[in-house]
Amino acid sequence: MDYGFPAGPLMGTQIGKVMTVENTNYTLVNVLSETLKQELRERWVVYEATAPGTTQRYALKVRYQTDTAGPDVRDLVTEEVLARISFGAECQALDDCSGSGYTPTFHGSAELPERENPVKPGGHVLAIAMSLAPGINVARMPTLIDSDIAIIRSQVVNALAYMRRKGLNFIVKKDNIFYHPISREMYVLLSPSSR
Repeated sequence: MDYGFPAGPLMGTQIGKVMTVENTNYTLVNVLSETLKQELRERWVVYEATAPGTTQRYALKVRYQTDTAGPDVRDLVTEEVLARISFGAECQALDDCSGSGYTPTFHGSAELPERENPVKPGGHVLAIAMSLAPGINVARMPTLIDSDIAIIRSQVVNALAYMRRKGLNFIVKKDNIFYHPISREMYVLLSPSSR
């Protein structure tokens, strides 16, 4: 899957490391995306990962706390609280939507030891384990035929209806939609920035 690198890849040094989430050891095998979320003082990295005893591939979304940069003197305690609220909301939304067929399956979350943070020594490391959504990011697909557009549109409507029945109010952005042209299925990646 092509997630792109909007902020530039820096976390390739973590490939080969093992992260434990909900008693499962995940080995990081590839960096799928990285983005800096300055408003939360975090670098969000999505890794492709494997787990012992299965050939299934997983996605591990890891939020690394970053250093304060520039002249901004906002309240760092408030930012830490907001980052944790955002993380909890993302986990809950993913868990609530796991049975929809339109989102990755939630496999758990964890706060990892601070020593696991290569970006800011002593900074938090928050991880979410989920299934790896198949397909291609529609924002990066050069062309879509009319029948594929109709399928994506219909499935986005169904996904939004499912989320609203669960009490979630998401705005689905093109960057968060993945489409598998062979199975003709659409998947939505949930993100707090979509809420």
